[in-house]
Amino acid sequence: MVDGIAIMERAYEPGATIKALDRARLQRRSRIARLAALEGHTGAVNSAAFSFDSQRIVTASGDNSARLWDAATGHQIAALGHTDSVRSATFSPDGRRILTACVDNSARLWDAATGQQSAALAGHSDSVRSAAFSPDGQRIATASDDRSARLWDAATGRQVAALEGHTGAVNSTTFSPDGRRVVTASEDKSARIWEVATSRQIAALQGHTDRVRSAAFSPDGRRIVAASANTAQISYPTQYTRTSNSGSRRVASPPV
Repeated sequence: MVDGIAIMERAYEPGATIKALDRARLQRRSRIARLAALEGHTGAVNSAAFSFDSQRIVTASGDNSARLWDAATGHQIAALGHTDSVRSATFSPDGRRILTACVDNSARLWDAATGQQSAALAGHSDSVRSAAFSPDGQRIATASDDRSARLWDAATGRQVAALEGHTGAVNSTTFSPDGRRVVTASEDKSARIWEVATSRQIAALQGHTDRVRSAAFSPDGRRIVAASANTAQISYPTQYTRTSNSGSRRVASPPV
């Protein structure tokens, strides 16, 4: 649908049972049912995310707002106003806060219960493309067109560190499952791994011939997959470039 989003659910024909021998036939008989349309945005919807308890949804839009919705009814709970297009919105791991990334060079924290802004993360000098919570909810990582990623204290909104080294806009930033590392993806055709505790770059993942749009850790934290403009996905299970004061060298696998 245009300038909106629909909640979809896989449904099955009455009487269908899941058995090993019937799975293929069941898949053919399955269908997708639309549960609700979340209508209210007046611009393109850039992202949508469920809360971890699946009770609420937050959306980010080019209409200068993020919106909070009841996932069961599709009713709007709150509108989170911004001064420019909102590129992404997500819930904290405990579901009590919402984090938004905005073209106005900031990320913002909101109370998920009231829809009130609790902090503005100011420090980037250009648009913020994405923002993410650490798994424990104590840190935030942001990615910006200013060629940097930044780490923030999620309780206070205070900047903790700037992750600088990319030579192009940073498209995304994602924490490792244990929260000890961050991987960034950039227009400079690389992804990079950073240590959260020291803000030190510990790896540069090279090899793409075009911009890297996103990168993510595997659930065990031992591998990284990156998506480029000219390649659907590239994984780095065994080789990466370690950076240090003495130069760069190839090693067997990312540190864990």
